[in-house]
Amino acid sequence: MERGAHSLREFGLRELRGATADFSPLLMVGEGGFGCVYRGALRLPGGHPHGTAVAVKRLNPKGVQGHKEWLAEVQLLGVVDHTNLVKLV
Repeated sequence: MERGAHSLREFGLRELRGATADFSPLLMVGEGGFGCVYRGALRLPGGHPHGTAVAVKRLNPKGVQGHKEWLAEVQLLGVVDHTNLVKLV
């Protein structure tokens, strides 16, 4: 786990596969222009012993939106704090 832009953590694919039961279709909660979103749980320092509930977006390389748009979304979600938006970790 590393810190990336805006002090956001970067998670490895192994961690994300583990958190989402290998991106199980049973855990898919939505789909958009970038790809699918899965419900999961990550073990974070100081977090809940059974893991912290997370939403993991798995990018579709054939998606209709490009890297620049994805980066803009990540940067926005990294600084905005609102009850109707996910909080990036």
